[in-house]
Amino acid sequence: MKFFLALLLTVSSSLSLYSQSIDIEIGPMINTEEIEKQVEIPEASPATPHKNFSYSSALFFDPELKKAYNGFGFQNKAFQFSVFDNYLKYSGLKKLTAGNLNEQVILNAFITINKKLYLLYTIKNIKQDQFTVYASEISADFELSGSPSVIHNFSELKNYGATIHVSSSQDKKYFLLTRVLDPKPKEIQKFDCKMIDGSFSEQWSKRIETTVTGKEHNLESISVDNSGNLYALVEYQNGRDPKPVLFAYNWQTKVLKTFEPGLATGVNFGTKLELLHGVDPYFVGLNETEKGKEIEIKYYVDHINLKAQALEKIGSGDMPADFRKMSNANLFDMRQWNVMNVLAGADGGLVASIEAVVMEEKYGVQHSFNAFVFSFRKDGSALWSRTIHKKQSAMPGMAGHLLVSSGDKLLFVYNDDAKNLAKAVDDDEVAVFTSNNAMAMVQEIDALGKAQKYQLTKNKEFEGFALNFNTMGKIENGYYFDTALRISGRKTIDSRNVTLKVK
Repeated sequence: MKFFLALLLTVSSSLSLYSQSIDIEIGPMINTEEIEKQVEIPEASPATPHKNFSYSSALFFDPELKKAYNGFGFQNKAFQFSVFDNYLKYSGLKKLTAGNLNEQVILNAFITINKKLYLLYTIKNIKQDQFTVYASEISADFELSGSPSVIHNFSELKNYGATIHVSSSQDKKYFLLTRVLDPKPKEIQKFDCKMIDGSFSEQWSKRIETTVTGKEHNLESISVDNSGNLYALVEYQNGRDPKPVLFAYNWQTKVLKTFEPGLATGVNFGTKLELLHGVDPYFVGLNETEKGKEIEIKYYVDHINLKAQALEKIGSGDMPADFRKMSNANLFDMRQWNVMNVLAGADGGLVASIEAVVMEEKYGVQHSFNAFVFSFRKDGSALWSRTIHKKQSAMPGMAGHLLVSSGDKLLFVYNDDAKNLAKAVDDDEVAVFTSNNAMAMVQEIDALGKAQKYQLTKNKEFEGFALNFNTMGKIENGYYFDTALRISGRKTIDSRNVTLKVK
């Protein structure tokens, strides 16, 4: 397996501070060479790994033991993981071994069921042209305990490979294994699906065949509702233009339905599906329509009426006037804008954030400028919108944002240049954040759309650090893990783990 080494390096005692609507806990730095020596990482880069060592960016949590694990890869007949007590303090390496684990094994997911940690993994059988997915419990000593449970045998390994997506319902009662079968020219798109419950018993298994042909597609998301039904959002290339399509499978009625969210005219793009409260499917997306020589950019809100099994077009409207200015920036193409988050709002409504994050490969820099936050009523009409004025041109992971709810407030968390703290929230003349002089910011937005801005923490130990949205992980609802980074020299990056708990 070829993976990439993640920076998750902290040690010693942690500091707990209170910052407005977020508690932040900070783990102090350590010398990264200490962990590298313990892991015995050979002198090779992730791009050209040593033949007897594979790199890993696996990151998972054990909420029962309050531990974070970061995978460093397979070496000496074991998968190696660094362990962080209380998610922050480095406490050494753990080696995951078993008689059937080797370099041919694929680790699919670590999941927690009834406060127990399990590993889902794949073992290939090339001679029989198939592979098998197993589940094994991991003990407190980080060992596979008991006999593994066979989850499913997948066929046609040579034709379609062994890549498995693992999704769960929000209540963690259902787990879906999905294999996307890349179609050949003029072949229809297919998915192999296996739904299991918390005891690893099969609920349903099916090869879902769509009505769409060709390879020009992106699987945007695979979601499972709290009843064990499947929602797969795919974006197809309709000629030169994208087209979102949802495939929804109800396993109790055994009916597969296709929905096409978006406006009837123009091009729909940047669509996000969210199952609010784990059961209620909503779409928020963008639409580009030519009106003579003008181009209109709108948002739309759609909803699936579960009782009628019908798509409801419940709302749309124009994007704010300054969106056009930002979307025309030289670094951005219109279609690079996406709906990043959809959350449940007040009084049965919803909120969404829209942003473009673009990677400039030549220079290794990520760019993201203004973001837009909307609050929608239950009928899809806009209650208010807010522009987050920011200019991020930074190292990968530092651009972007986190949007979370705190009671009737929204928290928009992002990295900025420290000089911008003194700027008013509506001031569009902001300094560019370039990784240096970093400050993690929060814009706290109330139920009427009014915002105040403050730094995430005033702790001097966090001075100059930026959040890393590439390593941010959700431990539980309202509880997040991240590895913060600070540029301390031309070739030196400091790192420390933090947790964010939303009030």
